[in-house]
Formats: sequence, C-alpha cells, structure tokens
Amino acid sequence: MAQLDEHTGQLHIFLGAAPGVGKTWAMVDAAQQKKTEGVDVVIGQVRTHDRPEFNALLADLEVIPLQAIEYQGVRLQELDLEAILRRHPDIVLIDELAHANVPGARHPKRYQDIIDLVQNGISVYTTLSVQHVSSVADVVARMTGVQVYEQVPDFVLEMASSIRLIDLAPEELLNRLLKRLHQGQEAQPELQNLFEPKNLVTLRELALRVAASRVDADVQTLNRAQPDIEPWLTSSKIVVGVSASPANERLLRATDRLVREMRTTWLAVHVETPADSRLDKETQERVQNHLKLAKELGAETLVVAGQDVALRLVEIAGQYDAARLVVGRSRKRGPFGRAKSLAEEIMDLSDTIDVIILSG
Repeated sequence: MAQLDEHTGQLHIFLGAAPGVGKTWAMVDAAQQKKTEGVDVVIGQVRTHDRPEFNALLADLEVIPLQAIEYQGVRLQELDLEAILRRHPDIVLIDELAHANVPGARHPKRYQDIIDLVQNGISVYTTLSVQHVSSVADVVARMTGVQVYEQVPDFVLEMASSIRLIDLAPEELLNRLLKRLHQGQEAQPELQNLFEPKNLVTLRELALRVAASRVDADVQTLNRAQPDIEPWLTSSKIVVGVSASPANERLLRATDRLVREMRTTWLAVHVETPADSRLDKETQERVQNHLKLAKELGAETLVVAGQDVALRLVEIAGQYDAARLVVGRSRKRGPFGRAKSLAEEIMDLSDTIDVIILSG
C-alpha cells in the first residue's frame, strides 16, 4: 500500500455552502481516486440517504462498522473511533465534521474524534457546511433565522491540509432539493429557512470567504518561509477588551472576522478591577466563558488586574505591539449625567492606537 505521513495524518475538509451541494459525493470520489493509486481507504461513517448511485460509488470500499451506544433506553449508532484506530488505514472517510456524538462516546464532538485520528497518523476526509463554522454561525443566525448549535471551532479548519470548496449555484441546489422531495426524501424542518434563495446567496458568500481565508493563510506561511517575497498587504495585531456583557460573544466573533480579513493575530484581555470581586457567580462565569470562546476562535487570552480599565488596555496594547484596540459600544453615566465611554477614555490616553467600536 502507498504510505502517507508516518507520524501525523492529514485533514482534508470538503466545504459547502449548504446541505445538498455535493460535499459527500466529492469526498467519496476523491477517496476512490486515492484507492486507484494504491492507498488504503476505509469508510468510518458516510451518509448515503439510501441513494442507489451513492451505494454504487461506495461498493468496493471497506466499511468500519458503527458502534452501538445505548442512550435513554435507545440503541444509537455512532462512529467507532477505537475500531478505526486499531485498523489504522491510510485514509478514513467521515461525514459531518460538526456532528455532536451520543453521550457515552469517547468525545462529545466528532471533530475531537477526527483530531485523535490525525494525531495517530490516520488521514481523514470529512465534510462541513459553512453554517457550522464557529466564526460565522452568529452571522448565519442573524441572516437566516437558523440557530446553529453544532459548531466547529476555527482552529480545526486551520489544522486542515486542504479545504476544498464544493460550490453549486442556488438555483441548481433548489432544483436538486426539489427533485429529492419528489423522490420521497424528507427535508429537515429546522433547515428549511436555509434554502430561501436570498439565504443561499449569503451562505455561498460565507463559504467563499472561509475558503479564501485559507488561501490567505497559505500565502502568509509562504511569506514567512521566503521573507524576500513582498507580502500582499501589511497587518497589525489587535487587542479586544473582554467584559461580562452578554453581548461580548457577538463582539468576539465580529473581532475574529476582522482579524481574519486583516490576516493578523489578536489578544483578548479582561481587566479585573476591585469591582469584580463583588460580581455574582453567574457574571463571573460569563467572563470566563467569553475568554474560553476567544481562545477557541484562535486568540491569545490574558487577565490582568487594574483600577482603570482604559489605562490597562492601552498599556497591554503597547506591550503586545498592537495598533488597534476593539471595544464594544458602551456609554457610562456619571453621578451628574453623561460620562465618557471606554472608547473615548482610550482615545484620550493614546494618539497612536486606533480604537474600533463594534456593536456588542
């Protein structure tokens, strides 16, 4: 058999704008090509929806049986991670990267299973719809009204050796879905809003952006490896202030998108003032959850003590060599009326730091 990397496998993601664009078919087709080259390929979990043409495409590939896990009195089928590790193929096909595992599996999330496989030298082909990418899930919710609960952190996409965009024009996708409905296949009610034409256009644009950001990351890697190559554009680090505000989740996701567009790095900072000690447990936990989210999105995180939030943020930005400070829209009121916002205080303290105010 042809051998891939002996120590670490590779992750290949087939990314699409929405369910039904052909991600799984493209994944299996690519795996079949590898099989003709003598690579050891097996199926870990692939959803065929009992389509005859799909079953025919999979016919000559070895299948690792799913494991049965009993949950609340029901036996459910789940990916058998242990069996795949024992079999140790060159490549395993695993659909639905964003899938949440049944309680009782080794990991709560399928992407964690896949990381295990890659770290054990097994390459993985997997599929992902863009609405499940953590950094764009809130945009999808606002634009389409579909709340996405199964999300894949962006660092998983950054691990990928390749991200292949599987694109299909909205009209073609709608025609394909209509044909399947006529054939008796049921549509998932919670996803119906996604298939509104205007929403499909939005999802397609998001998928293109996610794929394009990967190209930008590859260019940055090339520039670091060959410093004589002129970078396409300069970038500067960003610091974002983290608070207990419930709107901070939106603020962090918006900052993450900004960071990706600017191809830079960022630091999420919470300034712990004496008032923090008087916060209730729920509010303190919210701060920790915001810092955890920032880390999942790829930021460095820092908690510092200080009496003056604006002053400490300016100091940290200087130490971090950041030219931009992101804060949420806020307005403080003093005992005699309007007081300065955090952004205004920062601007008073520094003429060299750009202050970006984002909703949230």
